[in-house]
Amino acid sequence: MIRKQRIELSQRHELVPLPLVIQEVSLFAMDMTELQETVLEEMVSNPMLDIDEFTDLMLLKGKFDDLSQFTDNAELKEEWYSGEEDDTRREELVTTRQSPWEKLEVQVNSYFEDTRELNIAKSIVENLDHFGYLGVSLSNLALNLGVEEEEVDRIRRIIMEFDPFGSGSADFKEFTVLQMKERGVDLDPSEVFDFLQNNIEFRKKLIPYPFFQEEEEFVRFVIPEIIFKYEEGELKLHINEKAYPRIRVSKDYLMLMERGVTDDKTLKYLEEKYRRVEKLLETMKKRKDYLRKVGELILEHQADFLTGKTSKLKPMSQSEGSRVLGIPISTFNRLLRSKYADTPRGIFSLKFFFKKPYGKGTSMSIGIDELEERLVKVINSEDKKRPYSDEEIASILRSSGIKISRRMVTKLRNKLSILDSRNRRI
Repeated sequence: MIRKQRIELSQRHELVPLPLVIQEVSLFAMDMTELQETVLEEMVSNPMLDIDEFTDLMLLKGKFDDLSQFTDNAELKEEWYSGEEDDTRREELVTTRQSPWEKLEVQVNSYFEDTRELNIAKSIVENLDHFGYLGVSLSNLALNLGVEEEEVDRIRRIIMEFDPFGSGSADFKEFTVLQMKERGVDLDPSEVFDFLQNNIEFRKKLIPYPFFQEEEEFVRFVIPEIIFKYEEGELKLHINEKAYPRIRVSKDYLMLMERGVTDDKTLKYLEEKYRRVEKLLETMKKRKDYLRKVGELILEHQADFLTGKTSKLKPMSQSEGSRVLGIPISTFNRLLRSKYADTPRGIFSLKFFFKKPYGKGTSMSIGIDELEERLVKVINSEDKKRPYSDEEIASILRSSGIKISRRMVTKLRNKLSILDSRNRRI
């Protein structure tokens, strides 16, 4: 009797093989070019994987010398996302590409509200060398600016979280430690060398200097996965579906499995390859669904910035964004890595929209304007015979969920031209 195999979809709890788990994690972190290349590599080794549309054959250039067997009666054309402006927009992605210094300047202007801090941040960016390292010592920079070295270093560490990641690092060693922390390896700098010596595969994932990623992007092009564009006067969100490879399970091999394969070894091989394609399709859909959620959050939270009503972003950290969307922070970080949004104001890294806010708290995140308003409100409510000290003001603000130091209170109070507690006493 010939055994007939049937393919049925059912929901069940099972342990996913390790390679497939790794596949999901890595596919979330990849940029679009890496994702396209990964699909091509899988297609070469997996007979169950088919390209769904001839338009995707453009991705095969450079991979195969002879495309004639694929291109019979097919018109090869390169597509972008839908819309009359497609060709023009694609050209803009290359011709209007910002230098790393220009990209950092946009982020600096959006993040820093205080004039003093803004000047320090701009000076740091101006002194970055062509590798993205700080080309002068902190002490000399602080001396030239007439500020404390600790303040320069604090602002530098904020800039190191901007895109390109690590910009402003003092040297290769500090940048390496920073990359390792981002990948979940937190070691003392003295232990880094031994760790990398014993973990060659991990070492291959690191990049040599901050601006290296910009050089990679220039060669590979920036492909935005989230698109904000006006439709009938309203800003709408789109996922760049045209950038994703359209793939499917091979119908020929599915029919082969349906008819029944007497060779158990071949059947087991095809079933394994089928699961890989199924997992790949599931993960790509999950990636797009997550990115849509991220895009919706950006559109809701940063609408004024996207529409040009303001040049400032509303404060929202990555941890807060992951909490609001119900996405694990590690997954959220991978989703933001090397992903871009095409907006009416230009093309921005997704990380650009999620910065540690000024006066960041454990239960809330507020902007500088609201922080100043709260500080004034606390001072106005004090007993004029016994005014609050700066430490007491900081303690009151902390009790409401705002993480703030005494030093920050003093800085804001001076900025607002409010006297200290001794001179406010009646």
